[in-house]
Amino acid sequence: MINLNNLRNRVAHHEPLFTPNVHLSSRMDGIEYLLVALNPTMGAWVIATSDCRTQIELAPIPVG
Repeated sequence: MINLNNLRNRVAHHEPLFTPNVHLSSRMDGIEYLLVALNPTMGAWVIATSDCRTQIELAPIPVG
């Protein structure tokens, strides 16, 4: 599972959340987990309406 403190620090310092050495699906899991932990209703809405996972799967080169 993603280290929430590390994710919070990256966001707070405006660092990129997605880097070449990060498995995007794993990072998405962490972001979704954090959203649900902060606000279950908002997290569920973001997960239901986001097409990020679809875009990762459709990428012309493997990024997931």
